[in-house]
Amino acid sequence: NIQNFPARSSTSKSFLHSQLYDCLTSKVLPALLRYQDRNSMAFSIETRVPFLTKKLVEAAYACPSSYLI
Repeated sequence: NIQNFPARSSTSKSFLHSQLYDCLTSKVLPALLRYQDRNSMAFSIETRVPFLTKKLVEAAYACPSSYLI
């Protein structure tokens, strides 16, 4: 659930961290989840989305920028 993701701090670590946060909360991830859900229902198949939890997002967000690329 995107509402459970950690809030962006006002002193963002870097541009990369800012982009990562935006992708996870408002751009890429919500769109991919919507497309996956719509397509699986259209073809009546059971699908699984990648495992993603708040702790995993926090761990990735805590990594230095050089580790994220």
